[in-house]
Amino acid sequence: MNEEQRETMKWSLRRKLVTGAAVGLMVGTAAVWGTAKMVSITCSGTRESRALADFSALESALTVYEAKSQRLPTTEQGLAALVEKPTIEPIPRSWARLIAKVPHDPWGTEYGYRQIAESREPQGRRFVLISAGPDRQFDTEDDLKSDDK
Repeated sequence: MNEEQRETMKWSLRRKLVTGAAVGLMVGTAAVWGTAKMVSITCSGTRESRALADFSALESALTVYEAKSQRLPTTEQGLAALVEKPTIEPIPRSWARLIAKVPHDPWGTEYGYRQIAESREPQGRRFVLISAGPDRQFDTEDDLKSDDK
């Protein structure tokens, strides 16, 4: 193989590598853009979904609170009982912080909590979690409640 043929092969190989890298970059960019676009479309109407996910997380924290304290927080103690030891009766003997702070719903309002029943019932809800919804006012039509799931 002479020098001219080697140079032609090197140039051909470089051209193929550059072309392959460019195509790979375009495909990767398109995949990332397409995924981001899909996520954006999917997430645009998910405030309600996020509130439902938050309800599940808070329900889990309340279940742990109940197991540790032998009761649920009262309506007056609210979700703050998951963050700070209650100072109003009934004060649990055994208490631990379960969340860092009371979360806000997707519209920026703290979630509400209402105790329905004091004792453990085999069936039925013992509490309800509430999101004030888009109008940020409790007890209106757009409220989301954990017992609506």
